[in-house]
Amino acid sequence: MTETNIHPAESASRALKVGFGGASIAGIKDVNEDAFSAYLLEGRETNLKGIAACIADGASCSDGAQLASQTSVTNFIEDYYSTPESWAVKESAARVLSSLNTWLFNTEHRDDNLNSSMTTFSAVVLKANVAHVFHVGDSRIYIYSDRRLRQLTRDHVHTVRGEQYLTRALGLDSHLEVDYSKHDIAEGDVLVLLTDGVHG
Repeated sequence: MTETNIHPAESASRALKVGFGGASIAGIKDVNEDAFSAYLLEGRETNLKGIAACIADGASCSDGAQLASQTSVTNFIEDYYSTPESWAVKESAARVLSSLNTWLFNTEHRDDNLNSSMTTFSAVVLKANVAHVFHVGDSRIYIYSDRRLRQLTRDHVHTVRGEQYLTRALGLDSHLEVDYSKHDIAEGDVLVLLTDGVHG
């Protein structure tokens, strides 16, 4: 069993103050195929690109599940903040996710030891008083606001004889369709990112 914590951090930017916390445990599996990452910038960069957090769960049917989830959260954070300052949040994230999907989809053609590298992926970018949500798969993002918990994403799954199968994931197909939404946030709101190991 492994546990990882993101130490609480705070940043004030035009009244935007954010704290992070997280944990990941393998559960009944030998290998933990979940991964998460968050990055808090200071000053001008926060105003331009916001504050990002993401979570991924490698698909169990995929040989490269752990690689896919870890690569996705790490590269999303790094590449998102490397996009041009002139790009909007939606454009920056969309381009990064498209590149990640292409890389994961083509992994099987570069490595004979992997039949595929697929993962769910959910991310939120907080900028000013808006939460930009990007989602593919069955990980989830919730918001707890005004004493009410509300799901901001929908699961991309198909159920056959009681078994659930992903209909969308990073690396599943050469074409990626990502759900995007944006939501107003207020002081005291809590955003929760989790995988099916929790919500299932």
